[in-house]
Order: sequence, then structure tokens, then C-alpha cells
Amino acid sequence: MRRPALPNATCHSAPAGSLTLDLLSTGGGSCSSNPLAICLNSFTINIAASCSVSITPLLASNDYVAGIWSSNSAGTYSRPVACPTWTSDAVVPASGSSASQAQMKAAIELAIEQHVYGSDYPLTLSSVTWIQDGQVSLATTIPGSCTLKYAITQVRVAG
Repeated sequence: MRRPALPNATCHSAPAGSLTLDLLSTGGGSCSSNPLAICLNSFTINIAASCSVSITPLLASNDYVAGIWSSNSAGTYSRPVACPTWTSDAVVPASGSSASQAQMKAAIELAIEQHVYGSDYPLTLSSVTWIQDGQVSLATTIPGSCTLKYAITQVRVAG
């Protein structure tokens, strides 16, 4: 059985599908308030046949993060807003359906960064590490330093 184009394949060499990631642990001083830790404690990375990438949160209902009132990263306010519970807009990798492994990983990273507040205020990841034992580590410095470690708990191939 072939795996979806995640994370170690070019898009045209693998079928469409998805990976489910569940948060295992956090490290760093600001993880308890990090919007990615709060809104994406369990999520699915979807890869379409066209190679576009989207994120579907699985446990985000009744979770809240600080609202954003401007493009200024310091422009948050205490009024909480609900985490998105819907599938994000698709991110098309560079080179589209001919995307390389690096381009697919970049599209996945961008889809995660844009999920909580959208493309106007991405939560920049400083690194994404795909660990051989079926884990993924996300490091972010916005807002504050935090490392999130996820387990890949399910792999689905479309069709």
C-alpha cells in the first residue's frame, strides 16, 4: 500500500490521503497559551490529488485563544475567540502537482501556520522536524517559545 505524499515523498509519487497528529508533549515557557497547542492538539493533514494541503482540527470545539485586532503581532486582546473547527483553506505547494518533497513539507508547514488566524496573521514555525519513529516536532517563537511534539496516529490513503 502506498502512503500519501507525507512527509517523505514528492507529490506525484504518492497518492492523496491524510495523516492524523495528536499532541504528545510540550516544551518551553509559553506552551500553555500557544494558539497552536490550544487549537491543534489533534488534527489531520489532508493532501488532495492535486497536492494541495489543508488542516482539519479534531478537538478544537470549546477551545479559545486571544483575538487579533490588527496585523501587529502585539495587537492581541483579552477577548477570546473560538478556535477554528473547520478545515482550513487549501495551500497549494510551489510547483503544484509536481511538488518536490521539500515543497510538500513547506506547504504543510504553511497550512499549519495559517490555520488559527488565517494567512493575514500566520503563527510562524521556526522548525518542523519529521522524526523517524512516527513523530513530528513543531517549534514556534510566536507568541513566545514553544516546542510541540506530535505522534502520527493514523495514515489514510484516498481511494
